[in-house]
Amino acid sequence: MSPTALIEQPDTAHATVAAAPARLDVHHLPELEAWIGEHATDRFRQLVLDCSAVEFIDVTAVETILSAEHDPARRLRIARPSTAMRITFELLGYSLAGNAVAA
Repeated sequence: MSPTALIEQPDTAHATVAAAPARLDVHHLPELEAWIGEHATDRFRQLVLDCSAVEFIDVTAVETILSAEHDPARRLRIARPSTAMRITFELLGYSLAGNAVAA
């Protein structure tokens, strides 16, 4: 699987930034997917999800984020992942070290 980009400090002049809720799970996916779909039409801006407040993330949210990141039409990047998010990604076999998430 190709790496997922990780942005520590998003350039808000060239990105649309949203803050993820404390719980990023199956119940929040419709809202996340709607936000991605709504902003994916702007080909000149990156979509950045600030995950600093995430206290819990489930496997469906991880899959949604990875899927959106790997879709060239969506260009989703994650920024400032919380410790809980890093741990979940690592338990699922991904690494949020440095500037990328790797399989």
